[in-house]
Amino acid sequence: MSREAMKPQFVGECDGLTFWLARPQDYEEVMAISQNIYHGNDYLPHHYHNWMSERDRVVIIGRRNEKLVALESGLVVDGGQTVVLEGLRVCPSERGRGVAGVIQRVTDHYIKQVYPSVTTKRFTRADNPGPEKLSKFIVLACRAILSLYGETENFTGFISGLKAKLESTEKSAGSNNKERLFVFKDSHQLNSILLDPELSLRLQLPGGAIIQNWQPLKPMKSNLEILERWDLTRPDS
Repeated sequence: MSREAMKPQFVGECDGLTFWLARPQDYEEVMAISQNIYHGNDYLPHHYHNWMSERDRVVIIGRRNEKLVALESGLVVDGGQTVVLEGLRVCPSERGRGVAGVIQRVTDHYIKQVYPSVTTKRFTRADNPGPEKLSKFIVLACRAILSLYGETENFTGFISGLKAKLESTEKSAGSNNKERLFVFKDSHQLNSILLDPELSLRLQLPGGAIIQNWQPLKPMKSNLEILERWDLTRPDS
């Protein structure tokens, strides 16, 4: 039986909310509570259906009186040692009522049940939390985000143009430029570099992790499959 045809799988109940594993047919309800997130540039509409079948991905939704009001997701990485939390959202009418904290606790509890080897929780934030909140965590890195917009019809040409500009910049910088782009011969060479025990020392990886697509990942073999999902271990990507 496909996941889409399965009946809702109950996860738990807390503070008047019921929690379930998300299914493909919940998509429209999830989108309804996601309006104006990230100023209209929300990534979830493009990834939701992939999340439904992604290995070691947990997506939990919360309902109040059968209405979907919240979502949280976690991806188990680092060989089962770490969960990267993503996608947290609460519908506007429920914000400020502690719903986010409730679904986070339910998700944590569920993941610990299904993946008892998880000992570390990681996540990224788009805002700038104050010192009091930061004191509760180990900060891996702070990064600025540059957003580039292109029309869908011309997106391939848009990307090609960006690559051409990078190549042009590299050539104009000369052979002494220490930040030249490195072209890998094949995925085997790239993988061997990612698994180099001294990689974090050479590249000064924040917390010894590769942060890609908002996901902090240790450079280890079990994470190469995750990078491959984004075509990041392909030399032509």
